[in-house]
Amino acid sequence: MKTWLLLGVLFLATMVGLEGRADAATGRWVVYLHGRGEGGWGGGLAAPEGWGTVDLRYNATTATLAQANAGVTDGLRRFCSGDNVCIVVAYSNGSLQIGRTLAVAPDAVENLLYVQGTGAAMGGSELASDCKIAEFFTKLVGQSICYPTGVDATLTPSGARAAYDHNSPRPWYLVGGRTGALNWIWYATSLFLPGSHDGVVAYHSAFGCTQAGRKSASCAKFQGLNLDPVCAPCRGAECGGDDHFAMKGRGAACF
Repeated sequence: MKTWLLLGVLFLATMVGLEGRADAATGRWVVYLHGRGEGGWGGGLAAPEGWGTVDLRYNATTATLAQANAGVTDGLRRFCSGDNVCIVVAYSNGSLQIGRTLAVAPDAVENLLYVQGTGAAMGGSELASDCKIAEFFTKLVGQSICYPTGVDATLTPSGARAAYDHNSPRPWYLVGGRTGALNWIWYATSLFLPGSHDGVVAYHSAFGCTQAGRKSASCAKFQGLNLDPVCAPCRGAECGGDDHFAMKGRGAACF
């Protein structure tokens, strides 16, 4: 289904003369939504031939999900409605941003083909449930601040799952990481994360499972959420050996 969506748009664009356009008034866009604590995607943007790329930045630290989402929704409206068609690549906390827009302002993304989710935090992370635990592990990878009244308020499993209706009117295609025991930092987070995980989010979050806890990639999912069947780097949508930070690059590799 994902491949057919892309081929259909490429055919229609050629028929109506949109090939090669790169202006926000009329075009085809791959919109990238970064994760927690980041100021942007940071390079490595990819797109099918003839598509433009957008690094849509938002406050991923001190703002709540709803506060940050106002600007995200405005940006998505520019590139995903009217005469524009878009694909959204959502990494980590970025999945909560596009998920909320789909739930509360679907008109802003009326021409969204699908969401490519990678290392998705749509179901929250158990690491965010305790600020001291979160700060300890994030400090090891260069992020040493907890934001309990900002982004972290909806990064707990309970906060993320209560934030909006996760059933989606548009299809999602998901890949998730499964870090190995040789990575000692993420091996330690297994004390807090149920089942398979990428060191930060467990499968119940990465694969859009309807319930938290120990889950497999084939769990019961919210409406519209699917395993990515064609993402070559990840067999069966599971990226073995990839931790949460490696998953950021997987989204751009799935076209």
